[in-house]
Amino acid sequence: MLEYHAFIFREDDHIVRALELVCSSEESAKEHATQLVDGHDVELWQGDRKIETLIDGLVRREESAMPRYYINFQSGDELAKDDEGIELPSLEAAWKAALISAREIIADEIKADAKNPLRAVVITDESGQGLLTVPAKDILPEPLK
Repeated sequence: MLEYHAFIFREDDHIVRALELVCSSEESAKEHATQLVDGHDVELWQGDRKIETLIDGLVRREESAMPRYYINFQSGDELAKDDEGIELPSLEAAWKAALISAREIIADEIKADAKNPLRAVVITDESGQGLLTVPAKDILPEPLK
């Protein structure tokens, strides 16, 4: 289940009520938020991401200023998928964020003598399309390769 917040506003743009919604999907949260519109505007949020604003029953989708990247980690035949993603200004910024996490994973795996170590980092977009795949050997700093 996913956690969302709905904020109901008065005409003067002050919050009348804030509700926590626990829903199985974003679509379900949108349906619940639509039911809250009763002469008031409603904003639906998940974490720090505004999903939509409902004004007098009309929906205005929120366009993110930055794309959302998903940083996935492949170990053996398994792919640990990033379900949340992160908004970043570019693929390069996503790679830098992935590099930090991947190096931490590799360090932990070395300490634990992992039997199924990290093989690659796969960065995808919101549709699941692969944007960048980096083998684990390319994650190590130059002196360690």
